[in-house]
Order: sequence, then C-alpha cells, then structure tokens
Amino acid sequence: MQNSLLIKQAVVTGANGFIGRWLTTALTKSNVEVIAFMRNAAQKIDELKQWVQQQGGTPALVTALEFDLMADQLGLDESGIAALTQADVVYHLAAKFSFGLDPAVAHRANVTAATELVRLCAGNPRLRRFIHISGYRTLSRAAQTLDIDSPISIERYYQTHGAYEASKLIAHEQVCQAAAAYHVPLTRISPASVIGDSQTGATRQIFGLAEMVKQLWQGKLPVLVGSADTWLPVVTVDFLATLLVRLPSDTASVGAHYGVFDDSTPVLPKLITLIASHMNRQAPKHRLSVNAVRNLPVTLTGVEKEALSFISDDRYDPKPLADLCKRLNLTLPPLLPSVTRWVDYLLDTAFLEQPAPLKQDKTIAGVRVFATGSFEQAEVVLLHGILLTGQSWQAVNDQLSPPTLTLDLPGLGRSAYGGGRPDEWMTAALASLDRSPTIVGHSLGTGFALDYAAAHPERVKSLVLVSPFFLQRRPSWWNRQAWLMQQALRLLGANDLAAQLDHAPAALWQDAYQLLQKPEVRQHNAQWLSWAGQAQTRAHYRHLLASLAIPITLVHGTQDPLLFQPQNPAIRDIIAIENSGHYPQMTHPTQLSETIRQAISQQLPVGPEVTR
Repeated sequence: MQNSLLIKQAVVTGANGFIGRWLTTALTKSNVEVIAFMRNAAQKIDELKQWVQQQGGTPALVTALEFDLMADQLGLDESGIAALTQADVVYHLAAKFSFGLDPAVAHRANVTAATELVRLCAGNPRLRRFIHISGYRTLSRAAQTLDIDSPISIERYYQTHGAYEASKLIAHEQVCQAAAAYHVPLTRISPASVIGDSQTGATRQIFGLAEMVKQLWQGKLPVLVGSADTWLPVVTVDFLATLLVRLPSDTASVGAHYGVFDDSTPVLPKLITLIASHMNRQAPKHRLSVNAVRNLPVTLTGVEKEALSFISDDRYDPKPLADLCKRLNLTLPPLLPSVTRWVDYLLDTAFLEQPAPLKQDKTIAGVRVFATGSFEQAEVVLLHGILLTGQSWQAVNDQLSPPTLTLDLPGLGRSAYGGGRPDEWMTAALASLDRSPTIVGHSLGTGFALDYAAAHPERVKSLVLVSPFFLQRRPSWWNRQAWLMQQALRLLGANDLAAQLDHAPAALWQDAYQLLQKPEVRQHNAQWLSWAGQAQTRAHYRHLLASLAIPITLVHGTQDPLLFQPQNPAIRDIIAIENSGHYPQMTHPTQLSETIRQAISQQLPVGPEVTR
C-alpha cells in the first residue's frame, strides 16, 4: 500500500468516537500508523480494530494507549508522552459532550485538556500539524463577538449558551494561543452537524439532527423550533475524515480555521420536509420561535435549553472550504442521496438500537429491492409473508451454514412495489445466482417460490413451503377488502401485532412494525392479503404445486393445519411442527432450520406426514 501523505504516524484522541472511527480507518487505508488515545484502551481496542477491519481499513496499524481528559497529564504514561513527541500529526477529537455539564467539568475536559495536549507536543521536530476539532458554532455571530480575555464575557456566555458550547468556544481560542506560545503548527476544523457515511449512511450518534429525525418518525415532532430561515448545515462523516487525512499535506492551511459544511444544505424547514417525504411522514406545519421555547418548561417542549443556541439563522462563508477542497482535490458528495442514505440507516437500525443489517439495495426489474446475503452465491433463498420483512427469518438464518439470500417482497418491508408479476420479479431478483438454490417461502412467499419454480424448474434445487396460504383456511371477507385492511393496519398496535404473530420474539418483527407505520407499506400489505384471498389465486397455486417435478417439502404448524392435501409425487414430506401456528420460522426456528438443512441435502424420505 502506497502512502502519499508524507506522514507515517498519527495520534488520534477520541479514536473510538463517531468521527474518530472514520478517521482512524481512513488513515490506515493510507498506510498511516494510528496511535489511538482513549479511555479504557485495553478493553476497547479489540472492538475498534474489528470495526476498522469491517470498514476496509488495516487494524494491524492501530495501537491504543490510555487517555483521560479529566486526569493529571491526561492520564498518559511514558508511552503516551513519547507518542506525542514522535507523531507526524496529532488529531484532537476527544471532548466531553452532554447538555447540563458542570461548567468546571466542561472547562477541565474541553479547555484545559486541549491546551495541555498542545503543550505536550511542543518540541516535537516531526510534527507537521496539530489539528483541533471545534464546533461549527465557533463560526456564529455570537462567538465572533465574544471577548475571550474578559472573565465577565466568558461567564455570561456560559450562562446563555451552556457549558458544552461555551467550553468548546473557549478551547477554540485558547488552543490557538497555546499553539502560538509553543510554536506548534495548528489547524482548527469546525464541522457542521455530522451525518452518516455518504455511501452507506452509517452513523454512531443519535443526538442533534438525528434525534429530530427520530421524533419525526415517531410522530413526536408537532412543531419546528426556529424561523423559516433557520439553517443547520450538515457534512458527511466520510468526507470529513478524508479531509482530515489530507489536511497535513496542505502547508497553506497552517494557522487557518475552516468551517466544514455543505453550503447546499437547505434551510431547516425544507430539510425536514425532504426527510419527512422520504420517510412518508407529515412534516411539522407550525414553528415556534427560539425565544418562545426558551420561556417554556423543558417538560412541555422536550427541547433542552442548551440546544436552542444551535438553532440559528446564521450563514457562513463557504469560500475558505471551497479553496481548501480545490487544493486537496476533494469534492463534497451529493447532498440529498447522502441524507436519504443516513435516514435509511437510522431506520434500518431502529435509531441505533439494533445492529445494522448486512443489506444490499439493488435495482431489479426497474424497482429497488432490499436484501441481505448474496445475490450471486446463495444456496438458500428466504421469502417472507404478509405483515413481515426479511428480518422474520433471522433466527432461522443464524442456524443455516450455506450462503443465503433474504429478500423483502415488493411493496413490503423496504423493497419498492412493482417489478411485474411474482415470477417476473423473482426472475429478475435471482438473475445473478450462479447456482440452483433451495427456495424457502413462508405464506405469501410460497406463491413467489412456486411461480419462479414453475417458470425456471431447472434453476431450483428444491422447495420448502412453510404455511402455504393456498392450502390453508381462506381469509375472511373482511380481510379480503384492501380498503378496510388498510384502516385496520393503521390502528394496529405493537401488542396487537405480537398477538397476531403468536408472540414471537420482538426482535424478529420490530422492523416490520416500524415499516407498517408507512401508509404505502400498509397499502401494499392490504393489497397482497386481498390478492392471496382470491379463489382464483389459491386455485392457481394448488395447480402449480401439483404440476412441479422438483423436490418439495411442506411445513405447517399443528395449530395451523392444511385444509387441502396435495397429490404430487415430488412432495417428499409434509412436516407438522408441534405447538406451532402460522409462523414457525419465528416461534420454532430450530425445528424449521433442521427441515431446511435436510431439504438442502435432499435426505428427507418420501412418506407420511411427520410431527415434530
């Protein structure tokens, strides 16, 4: 790996944080050795290295040393002190952040620690740059007018803006003074609101704008605070990390201060409207002024007083960043796709409360398809049923060793509606497969599996049909009325869905429940339910089942019996899982996984119905 940065070793404080992780990864991708300064280093280093590896970095280039903003000499031992006197670059990202900080704690962690770090770098002959990360509100009009040498002004700023913002602004100025005193080459960077990776949307923080998105999704954002001109600029974390990596090579930036933001960010009301549209939510129609909210209790508004200082109409000069990017050969990523990918990541992870799915978004038959697994090498394809998403297969998937592909069906989950008939959609979805898989369908998914098998019998090794809807009780007249079911699904609570799903583990259906809050997902679930209940639909799939010559296994729960007994020599077995209802993949995943494994190996004997 080539290193064109002219730096070999970098110290990164706060390397385990949101920006720190992306920066550490980006540095190792450029063959730079990273010394990660962080608290509880021995306990956290393995997880950090694993994360770096997953992002395509080089974990072998990362070592960790103990670092504590609140401790004497920053908690550094001799190795830490030596690192600061030998590093080519020091990135200071670590800070103590929360609303309601004690001013003394904030000052010690964010001001004293930063200036102490500058002092410890003094005399390092190799140091090309000390890069200090400030907050973007250091660019604000209020910050520009603060008299940093006046204790009265500082005290007033602490009172009006809160300990975090005040301490970051004071650190921003005092770091500059310390760097001049100790002859340390300094560049200060003030990022705007940092959102997820421009390509994946991945993030690790949920405060600020992300918290607003969460409230919008949950229907808890009835009004916006601010004016029609309120501006909250954003920047993606990967762009920021790349800029930080390249910055030491730019000698013109020594002594400079740069705000890092995308100047094309819309004003906040328009940005929230765009995000709401993407999530199929209603954007707030009303606004409250900052002064009005400041005079109301937090218990009523839900807005911390300190957060109000970040709500501003201030605009900042984009030219310094534009000139820097030109010198560094950097281009900001397209804004709207970056924002929507970030929002999707927040939704995919239930706002960071669950792991991100190993997903793929792929356009097939002209529409977006959401999947996990391999489109090329899957030996098992998993198709879910109505009210569910591919997440419903997770407990089964965890017990299968062959490569799998789990698809969200069209209009359900995160796959867009469209793509033609089920056989056309499946043909497009599996076009890249280099082998004939076992296709496992549940309920509605059994229809998609049969249509594909009938159209391409040579491309299917075997079928496992779980709770095949066309062999079971027909939905009631009410359930077959799409308009009525849409309304019923709108009123469906989490406890109601849990009961409908036989009280399966919530981790297997929470994703589906969140998505059912979207009107179009409710609409398509209702439409598919109506379609599956039609007599001609059910007759069509019974005919297909009787005509296929590939190995077939039928699975159902003893509490969800088959009302039709199909006659086809290709049906190798009919498995009844004891004490299971319509959702054995969620309630009895071990038994179903074993059945799928046997179907893959084609070891199931032809014989009478077996109860397990």
